[in-house]
This record gives sequence, C-alpha cells and structure tokens, in this order.
Amino acid sequence: MTSINPAILIVDDEEIVRKSCVRILSPEGYALETAKNADDALKKLDDKTFDLVLTDLVMPDITGIDLLKKIKEDRPETEVIIITGYGTVKTAVDALKYGAYDYIEKPFTPDALVNAVGRCLEKKRLLTENIRLKQEIHALYSLDNIIGASKEMQKVFKLMATVASTGSTVLITGESGTGK
Repeated sequence: MTSINPAILIVDDEEIVRKSCVRILSPEGYALETAKNADDALKKLDDKTFDLVLTDLVMPDITGIDLLKKIKEDRPETEVIIITGYGTVKTAVDALKYGAYDYIEKPFTPDALVNAVGRCLEKKRLLTENIRLKQEIHALYSLDNIIGASKEMQKVFKLMATVASTGSTVLITGESGTGK
C-alpha cells in the first residue's frame, strides 16, 4: 500500500452517502477523500495514488462500472468496491468480472462497510508483501552473486538455473580445489 494510513477515495453523487462513509471509516484511521462524480474522481486519481476507491454504481455522468474499467485500465493496483442501491445479479457479476474487489448493496451497515474495506486492504497488503518478499529472495539467491566468467562456469550457471526450479537434490562432483 502507498502509506501507513491507506488512502481511500469515496465516489457518490449523493452527499449523504459520502458523509456517511467518511463518518463510518474515519475511526479506522484511513486517509479519506470524496468525489461527487466520476469526472471529479478521475481528476483526483490523476493527482494522487489511492489504495481503494469506493464508488456508487449509478451516477449521472459515468457509471460505476465504467469508472471501475477506467481505474483498472490506468491503475490496476488500485482496488475498487462498488456500492449500489440498484443491485442485481447481473451488475454484481459485471462488477466482479471487471475487477471489483467487492459489491455492497445500499443500505449497508457500518460493520459491512468496515469489514469489506478491511478485507480488501488486507488482501492488498498481503499481495504487496508477497511481491516484495519474492524480489528479496530473488536478489539473495540469484546467480548474479556467483563469480565466474569462463565458458565452463556459464554452462554450470545455465544448468543451475534449469535445476533450481525443481525439487531435486543435486550432487556436484569434481577435483579437489576447483571451487565446487
């Protein structure tokens, strides 16, 4: 995630919904911003990185699904949760198909919103940590740390790279003092 306090953008054409989401999520310590429509949201997304966007499905300018598509196209690392008062199975399936993390129907309880946001941000944190750990492991155990420029050593490096992805045990043999 981008910061200690995850950044969340709340997009809804109804001011009461935006204020309710802010009131519910503020005690959780998130960095919250609001947008009254998709155009406003896209401008804010151009200026700042958000970990999560909570967006209404039905808005006057651009639908929540179209906003979701645009966000996933431009910022695939940003998670999106769709909130709607007009829930159908088709819209829920479409939202998930286009990459939404979750789909919440209005009216929602404060617990439902807090739990959905918490699960989403925890998943994002774990994915980020997983990527970082894989990079650390690769840096620690890559063949770049082994010295050897001869043709024979290059053959050994190639063989090591092939065998490394298997679970096989390898016995290296050779004359004493050759640096096995």
